Amino acid sequence: MKALLSIISRQSYEGENTGAVELVTDGSFWCEDGAYHIRYTETEMSGVPGAVTEMIVYSDDLVSVTRTGPASSQLIFEKGVRHNCPYDLGLGEMNVAVSQVEIDTDISPAGGHVDLNYSIEINNIIVGENEFRIKIKEAVPDEEPRK
Repeated sequence: MKALLSIISRQSYEGENTGAVELVTDGSFWCEDGAYHIRYTETEMSGVPGAVTEMIVYSDDLVSVTRTGPASSQLIFEKGVRHNCPYDLGLGEMNVAVSQVEIDTDISPAGGHVDLNYSIEINNIIVGENEFRIKIKEAVPDEEPRK
């Protein structure tokens, strides 16, 4: 289904909160083989315009986020498991680790939300704490096309 997505991302480094990025965008949402898929195109606000991001919610304990296009990455979030993941912001690929993952989902074919709290490590050193929240609801067709 066509979906309206509300995304909030917060990051902190060395205890300093870098603020929140909030984005409301159109996207797609569907269930396939028991997993929920959320897909949207990144904008200038996210820093990687034109990249396509797809989140797959496999269970309450396992979520993946894959970004393709000008910047690419595949992050795997799993409760209790540290994952090494490729990450590229267009300047060359590096490996990062996703650890200390907390996942909260309330999702159904009608929409819902996914909350991720996690640490990012480079060279086995935690360099950031991150929060990512996405709310999904069915898009209501506008009477006039969006500009």
